[in-house]
Amino acid sequence: MVDVALQQMEAMLRALMSTDNAVRNQAEEALAQARQAPDSLFSALIAMLRSNQDEQVRSLAAVLLRKEIIRLLAQSADAQGVTVSTQVKALLKSELLACIEQEPQRSIRKKASDVVGQLAINIMSNDPSGWPELFPWMLEGTRSTNVPLHEAALAIFNTLSEFIAEKMAAHHGMLLDVFRSSLQAQQELSVRNAALRALASFLMALSEPSQRVPFQELVPLMLQTISDALARGMEDECREALEVFVEVAESQTKFLKRHLAECVTGALAPRRPLACVDGSAFLLTIAEGAPTLARKMPRFCADTVPVALAMMLELECDTAQELQEWEDEDEDEEDTEVTNYDVGEEALDRLAIALGGKAMMPVLFGIIQEWFPSDDWKKRHAALMAISQSGEGCEAQMAKQLEPIVTTIVTRFGDAHPRVRWAAINTIGQMSTDFGPQLQAKLHSCVLPALVSAMDDGCKRVKAHAAAAELLRNSGGKEYRMLRGKAMECISLIGVAVGKDKFGPDAKDVMELLIKTQQGAELDTDDPQVSFMLQACARICKCLGEHFQPYLPFVIPPLLASAQLDPELHVTDVDDEDGDQEDEEGMESVTVNIRGQGNKRITIRTSALEEKATACSMLHSYVADLKEAFFPYVQEVATILVPLIKFQYMDEVRTAAMMAMPELLDSCILALAKGASGASAALVSQLLCFMLEPILEQLKAEPDVETLACQLEAFGELLAHGGSCEHAKLSADQIQKSTEAAGKLFEVYQSGYLPYFDSLLMPTVSEMLQPTAIASSRAAALCLFDDVIEHCSADGGSSRYIAGIFPALLQYMGDETTEVRQAAAYGIAMLGERCNDATFTEAMMQQAAQALVLAVDAPGAWEEEHASASDNAISALGKICKRSDAIGAVGWPRWLEALPLRADREEARHVHATLCEQVEKSNTQLLGANHERLPDVICVFGRLLGTDLIADEYLPRIGHLLKQARTRTRPGPSRSAAPPHPPSPPLAAQVHSGLPQVLQQLPSHPKFALLSEENRAELEKALSS
Repeated sequence: MVDVALQQMEAMLRALMSTDNAVRNQAEEALAQARQAPDSLFSALIAMLRSNQDEQVRSLAAVLLRKEIIRLLAQSADAQGVTVSTQVKALLKSELLACIEQEPQRSIRKKASDVVGQLAINIMSNDPSGWPELFPWMLEGTRSTNVPLHEAALAIFNTLSEFIAEKMAAHHGMLLDVFRSSLQAQQELSVRNAALRALASFLMALSEPSQRVPFQELVPLMLQTISDALARGMEDECREALEVFVEVAESQTKFLKRHLAECVTGALAPRRPLACVDGSAFLLTIAEGAPTLARKMPRFCADTVPVALAMMLELECDTAQELQEWEDEDEDEEDTEVTNYDVGEEALDRLAIALGGKAMMPVLFGIIQEWFPSDDWKKRHAALMAISQSGEGCEAQMAKQLEPIVTTIVTRFGDAHPRVRWAAINTIGQMSTDFGPQLQAKLHSCVLPALVSAMDDGCKRVKAHAAAAELLRNSGGKEYRMLRGKAMECISLIGVAVGKDKFGPDAKDVMELLIKTQQGAELDTDDPQVSFMLQACARICKCLGEHFQPYLPFVIPPLLASAQLDPELHVTDVDDEDGDQEDEEGMESVTVNIRGQGNKRITIRTSALEEKATACSMLHSYVADLKEAFFPYVQEVATILVPLIKFQYMDEVRTAAMMAMPELLDSCILALAKGASGASAALVSQLLCFMLEPILEQLKAEPDVETLACQLEAFGELLAHGGSCEHAKLSADQIQKSTEAAGKLFEVYQSGYLPYFDSLLMPTVSEMLQPTAIASSRAAALCLFDDVIEHCSADGGSSRYIAGIFPALLQYMGDETTEVRQAAAYGIAMLGERCNDATFTEAMMQQAAQALVLAVDAPGAWEEEHASASDNAISALGKICKRSDAIGAVGWPRWLEALPLRADREEARHVHATLCEQVEKSNTQLLGANHERLPDVICVFGRLLGTDLIADEYLPRIGHLLKQARTRTRPGPSRSAAPPHPPSPPLAAQVHSGLPQVLQQLPSHPKFALLSEENRAELEKALSS
């Protein structure tokens, strides 16, 4: 029977690898059936992995093992109740480790290591001791001279990095030894690279920077791996090592800080094509992640810029045939493979933006001036494109030399090589954007004649960059699509540069041509004219303003359709053979490791994403430029864009959608003011309400900091409309929700959010804080300042607000509204807990304590509807008493009188924890010099036991105190003769010397009568247990 089962499993595996769809489908059905008996399935798969002679069968068995472990062992049972037996789990553990030790094929060993890692995650996530043999086996592997075993053990460490980082902090020292020994020069490079990968995963899994510090000593060994791979000509190993450095630098730049100079030298060392790409990626990560450090390094710019420029020399256009192929090529159909030239070009752009013109210009232009007159056309080409790429980052410095730079570039419009002429015109076009409209205004007499002459160039790709209006009329045919697109771009840029008065007479003709193109023969989905046309129309709209309105019926519907495109997201297993979506044009995939599920392939249609983002940006541009003239489309556009505020797959979509919100509301307000048909006050309020909830939800959830900054700016503009239109003001409920969102931002970004708070919310919040504001507004404003104190005091960010908010906190402690008093009390509590003595002085503490006592002593303060505010006041009083002995002498007894608290459960648990801690410390200000207030304390403890008003961790500590009380009351021959114990530091001597008398007094104590039968039973149980 066993042999038959194995034969059936082998047949199924071979069928799953079949190219015949029908055969493969039958095999998948058979696999689905086999899952109903997981013990048999796993036993057969592990047998195939261990004993089958066919490498392909063994490989697929390993893949299926991992997938089935994810499917079944991540849960204890599936919907039908089927489980994997303990015996089969034990079989998997032993046989998988044996497979790694004995399997001759490296690729299958790697898959088996993945299975071990996946199995370990699923077992040990629920039971850390569920596989006790694994870590000793892994450690033994890292100490072995068996290279495959050593490499496999490190691969498992890599898979388990998160688990080790979180659950095995005590063993991090052991792991440091493992990495140190595995990175030594005598180890094989495959082992060292495996150690690098595992180390990178582990470092990124650590939550605290301090945990990474001990591992900084490994950086030189990591760098030596790159050096040794280069010395031995092992490009793949070198590239793998550099990839690890990029991963570490992207998330943990500070980890490399001590060895940054050596890291940069190591990244600059490769000169082979593939390794050079990864070295550049590392350098860019350093420049962007730690620009200050990079600028301070004496030769960072001097060493990195030449590398980027040298990569830009790697062009293939040396023969007449290659040149003809370049000229005949549609730009939109160019090879999408990333070349060294592409990497170098992008590197210059990113370096210039990260480091700035002061650091970049001397190095960059020193090389450009040397290359400009070179006989090598590639150097002339690279020099021109370098200017184009660095303009944004070096804008301020280039602007000072704009005329000589532009004049020099224009001379290359007549260069002997067409690619250099193309680069010169392209650079002028880019600079017209980066330095417009100053460039157009000052240098048009130099640039425009040269462009006109270039229109007669013999190379059609050069013509495309020098195109003018007649090209739109006369350049038909599919081969001229890019040419026409560039002409659209050129015309629209000229329109923006010269303005409405000069361009207006020609605008009608241009728009008619654009509309004719749009409505003519159906454009292909990949037609470059579509993108150029959308952007050209938006620029012409910016130029014409409200006069563009007649063209909206032609341009808005296509944009709305594009904004609603589905990006077609697919999530599949990496090993799935039927995931063909990534092979389609416009689709891109990325592989990610999802804990508990293994490697997954996420595929999305990037072309749809880009079109969606462009459409959202265009819609924002139209409503911003047209104002009330856009009103007829406001509701339809809002219906589509508001949900896109939360679009999770692309930052640019969320940003554009959010930026459109204040503009849409503004259009509605302006239309109302001008009496436009359909505009109403109710519509303004409804539109604001429709936008606000998704906006606030996204502000609290936005993961990208730069996107959040744009969203906050737009939100501030939205709020500002309330100052000019009564119907655009937030309601009390909306104000409350807005302040809650701001509070969440303070919690996440702390003082980093203060600039946005000051510019966007401070004026509104200051008005809300006034006594004339409604109670809910006053409470909301106080809560927001409470958040400032709570989350922005660690670095002193809150200090400048305290002088202004403290009088309000004192004033509102006497407010008649509970929620206002509660917010004021919490603010005082945060002052006591978070601010230093220079910010929250002794005199301020005295004032605050008086206000708090007055509040809790006020008539009705402890009635049900007011008790939550009083609970917060008592909590705040305790925090001040802990800081000031002078206040504590009077404050602690009053604080104790109010206990236990019940209305605000969260504050109650904090306060009761403080009570336990202070009693353990034998606080005589709380207990009395002779512990005369111990009966009060024990009565409070009695009312807390068996409730949720004290955290579970404090219950044993209370029980310990009460058990010691029982011990101290046992009769003894010398107890009555013993003199009273004076107060002394130890807990037992201080607290428990008075406990016999305390227990005798308890039944007659006034607060003992407040104990319920349940309370007394719990107290008696604790005393007698």
